[in-house]
Amino acid sequence: LPITPSKIELAHTGSLFVNNINYLALDLQDRLLDLIEHQACERPGGSGPARADVRIIAAANQNVKTLVDARLFREDLHTRLSVLPLSLPLLYKRGEDIGLLLEHFLKHKARRNGATRIERSTDAQPTLMPRDWPSSVREFEHLVGRLCNRHQGQTLPIADLPEMLPQDDPNAYD
Repeated sequence: LPITPSKIELAHTGSLFVNNINYLALDLQDRLLDLIEHQACERPGGSGPARADVRIIAAANQNVKTLVDARLFREDLHTRLSVLPLSLPLLYKRGEDIGLLLEHFLKHKARRNGATRIERSTDAQPTLMPRDWPSSVREFEHLVGRLCNRHQGQTLPIADLPEMLPQDDPNAYD
């Protein structure tokens, strides 16, 4: 993800979210550290500094400390970014969130395409929890989206969802 001075200037006095920071090249890590320390960054072509009073929020899909140990991520940058570290377990380890996320995504998809109806069921949560879900919320959202597209115009009982999802065939909804 290129972090350009224009993006940083747009975030001035706000927040700059850097997703998958673990993929940031070492030279860009240097520049990000400069940004944190000096609240400014150089514009391309040497046209002066871009003011950058920003809060940086970074996300990683790997353990950054492991990358620091392997010398693939700057330790000083990791230290500066680790002011308030949060660890979010993978979706399959957060069974209690499945029902809430499912209901949210189904409502969103139904509003968006106006075709899929949702039947609420009070016994949905126990049915949903034991399933091995995809590892990320984004994967789960796409799975629900594919399901809604396949069943447009039909009532989708939430309690029956685990049986409707593909079991082992990754191409079941392609």
